[in-house]
Amino acid sequence: MSYLIFLLKNILNIPKTLYFNLRVFPLKTALKFPVICSYKTRIRNIHKNMVEIDAPIKTFMIKYGIEGVEGVSSDRKPHIEIGKAGKIIFHGKANLSRGVSLRVGNGVLSFGEDFYSNCNLLVICSKSIRFGNNVLFGWDITVRDCDGHSVYVDGIKKENVKPVIVQDNVWVGSYVDIMKGVNIPYGSIVAARSCVLKEFEEKNILIGGYPAKKLKERVSWNV
Repeated sequence: MSYLIFLLKNILNIPKTLYFNLRVFPLKTALKFPVICSYKTRIRNIHKNMVEIDAPIKTFMIKYGIEGVEGVSSDRKPHIEIGKAGKIIFHGKANLSRGVSLRVGNGVLSFGEDFYSNCNLLVICSKSIRFGNNVLFGWDITVRDCDGHSVYVDGIKKENVKPVIVQDNVWVGSYVDIMKGVNIPYGSIVAARSCVLKEFEEKNILIGGYPAKKLKERVSWNV
């Protein structure tokens, strides 16, 4: 009964869901409908094998552009765009809520098992962004592995693309910016309204501030 109610609530999403699954997956996988996709989603430049699921296939295991906590507004339309050499890999179930935007150039964007993001997530991947298992994001978060434009210091071009890694069991608070070259270690928490600009190595730490720094050690969290 609960499955039927879920389908009825998402009846408007069925045409876009059919299109997305048949467009990106081999037929055998597509017919299991692993992705349910919001009818509002803008889909650009996607083709077969650009999205991969490296896990047992289950119906609607990946939710794209739907749900999210009540009371958080989202005027953004969900968006997904992948370059010719780009790829998105899911290693298990994932929930990317209302207002999500994934823009992948020629890089690889990877989601671990049990990834959850609240509304208005923006990910811009030019080279490599990897999210571990059991990662929880608040709302209005931006993650990017590039500057977007070339930057020069004393006439010398700086490196403007560096991989981003968010390791397992990480909770990121709302209104956080995670920029190129960042590593967020296992079991860590990122405080709301932080801007993370560098690598951190020590596990189970609280990171926060603008720019972010280590605030506490030996932290833990659960839902």
